[in-house]
Amino acid sequence: MIRLFSKSTFFNGINFTKSISSPSVRYISNNSPTSESPKILEYKRTRVQVINAHNEKFKFSFINLTKAANFSKTKHNLSISDAQLLGKLMSGVSMCASFLSDEERISAQIISDINPTHIYAEAIHVGEVRGFLINGDTPRLETPDQVINRKGIFQFSKILYGHLKPIQSVVAVEEKDLTITKEFQHYFDQSEQIPSFIQLETRLKSNNNNSKSDNNNIVINDEIQQQIQIQEQQGQGQGQGQGQQIINSNNDVIDNDQLEFNGGILIQTLPSTTDEELVQLKNNIEKHSIADLFLKEKKSIKEILSILTNNDPSVEIISTIFVDFYCRCTLKTFKDKILTLGINEIKHLEEHNHNELKCIYCNRYHYLKDTDFKEMINHLEQDKEQKLKVLKEMEQEQEQEVQQQNNHTEKINDETKKE
Repeated sequence: MIRLFSKSTFFNGINFTKSISSPSVRYISNNSPTSESPKILEYKRTRVQVINAHNEKFKFSFINLTKAANFSKTKHNLSISDAQLLGKLMSGVSMCASFLSDEERISAQIISDINPTHIYAEAIHVGEVRGFLINGDTPRLETPDQVINRKGIFQFSKILYGHLKPIQSVVAVEEKDLTITKEFQHYFDQSEQIPSFIQLETRLKSNNNNSKSDNNNIVINDEIQQQIQIQEQQGQGQGQGQGQQIINSNNDVIDNDQLEFNGGILIQTLPSTTDEELVQLKNNIEKHSIADLFLKEKKSIKEILSILTNNDPSVEIISTIFVDFYCRCTLKTFKDKILTLGINEIKHLEEHNHNELKCIYCNRYHYLKDTDFKEMINHLEQDKEQKLKVLKEMEQEQEQEVQQQNNHTEKINDETKKE
């Protein structure tokens, strides 16, 4: 099996004509019908979407990315704790990308020496997000005599119109337990020029049949996270232990098959905003649980944004965009990358029946046929012939120029002798 991904994946699928051509983007009109069935209203409330808003002091991005997080969990066969991390990372990059234009792109990745060793997510403004998570083959386990510390980096990149190369920033990741919120905030504090605040939340389903359905929602806290990690470290690893149950200190049975909520809020200040005003808003947001407002109180993300901003009437919603886990990989894009390996390597792949290609971003498989190998080999051979032809023509032109110079020199010498 061949698993290929470019060292610089940021340009994959980017259309720099600044035209929104993706079917994924759908801007929602505010003039929706007032009389709709409860089922339709609930669908609209829970739809995976990101909204942008602003007032005189701040600009806001708020997201519900639950469906996309569960989709990525299924696509990559992730454990619930890994799905939580990847879901949060995808939420973060999607909110950052919502501040951009058209197909400008944001990517973030965490690379470290303990599991998960690599988490990657990227998103574009028009509503596409994708990502992956990789665990090492041999997880390191803590012992009473040894405490494991993580050594890694958080890399944040922007692909913007008018810039030939990605704008990249890197900050260190040193704490063992990843929260994604903490890593994003550390990046904002260290590298982002605009003061920012981010809060990301995930929630698991609870299976207890209590009298109040409000009690059926349990936030992933440190206790549950530790239990999940212990299960995985005991040999279950990535994609294992699914369908199992965890019981917390309140005797709530946690269904770790799905996330019931994955989302968050991102705030950036405008030039007239003071640090004190940002702190006040941050403190108000931290008083609330976004998951509780969404699941227990059945608030829409617009209503939640209003609550988090103290019902500030000056907050104006600019846009609402549907977001989907979407990957633009095709057999053609894989073939274009394989062509860079050279004709000898392609012939080697054909001889050893290495025809299975796997996209690391969406886990989709593509298969090369004999005709595909023949087409790539013929393309490289024709390209080689064309290059040799061009090279030969250049050599002939150089010879002609040299001959003309020699003839000119001889002519001058003959005229000099006659004089």
